[in-house]
Amino acid sequence: MLSSLLRLASLCLLGARYISAEVAQSPSHRVIEKKQAVNLSCDPISGHESLFWYYHAVGKEMKLLIYFLRESMQDDSGMPKGRFTAERMEGTSSMLRVHSAELGDSGVYFCASSRDTVLQSSVLSVQNHILSAPLK
Repeated sequence: MLSSLLRLASLCLLGARYISAEVAQSPSHRVIEKKQAVNLSCDPISGHESLFWYYHAVGKEMKLLIYFLRESMQDDSGMPKGRFTAERMEGTSSMLRVHSAELGDSGVYFCASSRDTVLQSSVLSVQNHILSAPLK
């Protein structure tokens, strides 16, 4: 019985370092009008070199928008061309900008950071933004 409790306690402590670390995003949610611009910002965990922006619409699969390694863009194949831009400043914070929102842009925008790439199976810390456009 005691050994089971010790194993449980050690498992809880092993995972504790990931509980307190967070990616900081702002704003947490935003309602905008069609054609309006919006900026979403992300501050990754200190020391994390990789930063990812994802988009998830209700009823659809999550989609990678853009991936940065330090301030260098690695993959932007998921970005809607001409209406979305993103940058990462000095390997730290990142800004995702929707220049002219459309109804189809409504959804949850996730920012994630990692010390390594996803392909190296690192644990990601994720926060999200909710962006919704009212129906007219």
